[in-house]
Amino acid sequence: YRPYGSNIGQTTIHEFGFKASTTIPQSGDSSKINDGYSSLKIFFQQKIGANLIFKTDLGTGKSTGDTLDCIAKSGLEAVNESGLTCTLEVAPNPTEDFFAVITVTGYKEIAANTEAVLLIAGIENAQTTTATTVKITCSKQKYRTLLSVFTLSMTPVGF
Repeated sequence: YRPYGSNIGQTTIHEFGFKASTTIPQSGDSSKINDGYSSLKIFFQQKIGANLIFKTDLGTGKSTGDTLDCIAKSGLEAVNESGLTCTLEVAPNPTEDFFAVITVTGYKEIAANTEAVLLIAGIENAQTTTATTVKITCSKQKYRTLLSVFTLSMTPVGF
Protein backbone atom coordinates (compact mmCIF):
# COMPACT_ATOMS: atom_id res chain seq x y z
CA TYR A 1 0.00 0.00 0.00
CA ARG A 2 1.46 3.35 -1.00
CA PRO A 3 -0.04 6.84 -1.19
CA TYR A 4 1.56 8.96 -3.92
CA GLY A 5 1.60 12.05 -1.71
CA SER A 6 3.17 12.20 1.72
CA ASN A 7 1.29 15.11 3.29
CA ILE A 8 -1.26 14.36 6.00
CA GLY A 9 -4.76 14.91 4.60
CA GLN A 10 -3.55 15.32 0.98
CA THR A 11 -5.91 13.94 -1.67
CA THR A 12 -3.95 11.75 -4.04
CA ILE A 13 -3.64 8.41 -5.80
CA HIS A 14 -3.16 5.33 -3.62
CA GLU A 15 -1.48 2.15 -4.84
CA PHE A 16 -2.53 -1.27 -3.53
CA GLY A 17 -0.74 -4.49 -4.39
CA PHE A 18 -0.96 -8.17 -3.59
CA LYS A 19 0.32 -11.49 -4.86
CA ALA A 20 -2.41 -14.02 -5.61
CA SER A 21 -1.61 -17.15 -3.62
CA THR A 22 -4.15 -19.12 -5.63
CA THR A 23 -6.18 -18.54 -8.80
CA ILE A 24 -8.82 -15.88 -8.21
CA PRO A 25 -12.00 -16.30 -10.27
CA GLN A 26 -13.32 -13.48 -12.45
CA SER A 27 -15.22 -10.88 -10.45
CA GLY A 28 -18.83 -10.23 -10.19
CA ASP A 29 -21.62 -11.87 -12.21
CA SER A 30 -23.84 -13.32 -9.49
CA SER A 31 -26.21 -14.71 -12.17
CA LYS A 32 -23.44 -17.25 -12.86
CA ILE A 33 -23.23 -18.26 -9.22
CA ASN A 34 -22.50 -21.93 -9.99
CA ASP A 35 -19.44 -20.97 -12.06
CA GLY A 36 -17.96 -19.02 -9.17
CA TYR A 37 -17.02 -15.36 -8.97
CA SER A 38 -14.97 -13.18 -6.68
CA SER A 39 -14.58 -9.68 -5.29
CA LEU A 40 -11.73 -7.71 -3.78
CA LYS A 41 -12.42 -5.47 -0.79
CA ILE A 42 -10.08 -2.88 0.68
CA PHE A 43 -10.79 -1.91 4.31
CA PHE A 44 -9.64 1.39 5.84
CA GLN A 45 -9.75 1.60 9.63
CA GLN A 46 -11.27 4.85 10.86
CA LYS A 47 -9.68 5.22 14.26
CA ILE A 48 -6.94 3.73 16.44
CA GLY A 49 -7.46 4.78 20.04
CA ALA A 50 -8.01 8.55 19.98
CA ASN A 51 -6.30 8.98 16.58
CA LEU A 52 -8.51 9.58 13.56
CA ILE A 53 -6.89 7.68 10.69
CA PHE A 54 -9.13 7.96 7.63
CA LYS A 55 -12.30 9.99 7.19
CA THR A 56 -15.51 7.97 6.97
CA ASP A 57 -15.75 8.73 3.21
CA LEU A 58 -11.94 8.55 2.76
CA GLY A 59 -12.03 12.29 2.06
CA THR A 60 -13.70 11.72 -1.30
CA GLY A 61 -16.89 13.66 -0.61
CA LYS A 62 -18.79 10.67 -2.03
CA SER A 63 -21.54 8.47 -0.61
CA THR A 64 -22.02 4.74 -0.26
CA GLY A 65 -22.53 3.21 -3.73
CA ASP A 66 -20.57 5.93 -5.55
CA THR A 67 -17.63 4.88 -7.69
CA LEU A 68 -14.03 6.04 -7.45
CA ASP A 69 -11.61 6.34 -10.36
CA CYS A 70 -9.40 3.26 -10.47
CA ILE A 71 -7.17 1.45 -12.94
CA ALA A 72 -5.03 -1.66 -13.00
CA LYS A 73 -1.32 -0.86 -13.00
CA SER A 74 -0.31 -4.50 -13.46
CA GLY A 75 -1.58 -8.04 -12.97
CA LEU A 76 -5.27 -7.16 -13.25
CA GLU A 77 -7.14 -7.12 -16.53
CA ALA A 78 -10.59 -5.59 -16.97
CA VAL A 79 -13.43 -7.80 -18.20
CA ASN A 80 -14.44 -5.17 -20.77
CA GLU A 81 -13.50 -1.75 -22.11
CA SER A 82 -15.39 -0.05 -19.26
CA GLY A 83 -12.49 -0.97 -16.98
CA LEU A 84 -12.48 -1.86 -13.33
CA THR A 85 -15.17 -0.60 -10.97
CA CYS A 86 -14.28 0.62 -7.48
CA THR A 87 -17.33 1.22 -5.30
CA LEU A 88 -17.19 3.08 -1.98
CA GLU A 89 -18.95 2.04 1.20
CA VAL A 90 -18.76 4.90 3.69
CA ALA A 91 -18.03 3.93 7.32
CA PRO A 92 -21.08 4.55 9.51
CA ASN A 93 -19.04 6.01 12.39
CA PRO A 94 -15.44 7.11 12.92
CA THR A 95 -14.63 4.41 15.50
CA GLU A 96 -12.19 1.52 15.75
CA ASP A 97 -14.98 -0.94 14.96
CA PHE A 98 -16.02 0.53 11.63
CA PHE A 99 -14.26 0.65 8.29
CA ALA A 100 -14.69 2.47 5.01
CA VAL A 101 -14.59 -0.15 2.26
CA ILE A 102 -13.79 -0.06 -1.46
CA THR A 103 -15.08 -3.05 -3.44
CA VAL A 104 -13.23 -3.77 -6.69
CA THR A 105 -15.02 -5.61 -9.50
CA GLY A 106 -14.80 -5.91 -13.27
CA TYR A 107 -11.58 -7.92 -13.47
CA LYS A 108 -10.80 -11.18 -15.27
CA GLU A 109 -9.50 -14.29 -13.55
CA ILE A 110 -6.17 -13.68 -11.82
CA ALA A 111 -3.69 -16.54 -12.12
CA ALA A 112 -1.94 -17.91 -9.03
CA ASN A 113 1.36 -16.15 -8.21
CA THR A 114 0.37 -13.03 -10.17
CA GLU A 115 1.45 -9.77 -8.57
CA ALA A 116 -1.47 -7.40 -9.00
CA VAL A 117 -1.29 -3.64 -8.50
CA LEU A 118 -4.29 -1.30 -8.47
CA LEU A 119 -4.37 2.53 -8.43
CA ILE A 120 -7.32 4.39 -6.88
CA ALA A 121 -7.59 8.17 -7.20
CA GLY A 122 -9.19 10.72 -4.91
CA ILE A 123 -8.48 9.16 -1.51
CA GLU A 124 -7.30 11.52 1.20
CA ASN A 125 -4.13 10.44 2.99
CA ALA A 126 -4.34 9.31 6.60
CA GLN A 127 -4.92 12.07 9.13
CA THR A 128 -1.89 11.01 11.16
CA THR A 129 1.61 9.60 10.75
CA THR A 130 0.65 6.75 13.10
CA ALA A 131 1.31 3.41 11.40
CA THR A 132 -1.90 2.49 9.64
CA THR A 133 -3.07 -0.89 8.46
CA VAL A 134 -5.16 -1.28 5.32
CA LYS A 135 -6.62 -4.73 4.80
CA ILE A 136 -7.34 -6.33 1.40
CA THR A 137 -9.59 -9.36 1.30
CA CYS A 138 -10.56 -11.54 -1.59
CA SER A 139 -13.54 -13.84 -1.40
CA LYS A 140 -15.11 -16.09 -3.95
CA GLN A 141 -18.58 -17.44 -4.13
CA LYS A 142 -19.47 -20.73 -5.73
CA TYR A 143 -22.60 -22.83 -5.34
CA ARG A 144 -23.93 -20.21 -2.93
CA THR A 145 -20.95 -20.69 -0.59
CA LEU A 146 -18.70 -17.78 0.33
CA LEU A 147 -15.05 -18.80 0.60
CA SER A 148 -12.18 -16.62 1.75
CA VAL A 149 -9.30 -16.64 -0.71
CA PHE A 150 -6.96 -14.39 1.28
CA THR A 151 -6.69 -11.52 3.71
CA LEU A 152 -3.66 -9.26 3.56
CA SER A 153 -2.85 -6.39 5.92
CA MET A 154 -0.49 -3.64 4.80
CA THR A 155 1.10 -0.60 6.36
CA PRO A 156 1.92 2.39 4.17
CA VAL A 157 5.21 2.75 2.38
CA GLY A 158 6.44 6.25 1.64
CA PHE A 159 5.65 8.16 4.83
